[in-house]
Amino acid sequence: MSFEGKYYRVHDAEITPKPFQEPTPPIWIGGDSKRSMQLAAELGDGWLVHGHQPGDIDKMFQNIRSNPCRGRGAPVCGKEPIVEVFEQLPLGACVGGFVS
Repeated sequence: MSFEGKYYRVHDAEITPKPFQEPTPPIWIGGDSKRSMQLAAELGDGWLVHGHQPGDIDKMFQNIRSNPCRGRGAPVCGKEPIVEVFEQLPLGACVGGFVS
């Protein structure tokens, strides 16, 4: 890789270790703004969102599905989401478990 910019120059640099995923590591894009969802649909391999009710996430996912998959050429568009639900506990309850 070579680069010449205003402040930096790099010639014939290598980035190692190389990623083991082929052709590239997956790119996950997070956020719930219209723009972040558009970027997830166009450029990402996955979409991360949190803090919403399942029904709200379903509506948001429909927005992602309506965007064409382009940019990275995703082989599959519109996969169903993987949803994990976590219970929020007060910090003291979490930390207290490690004291004993």
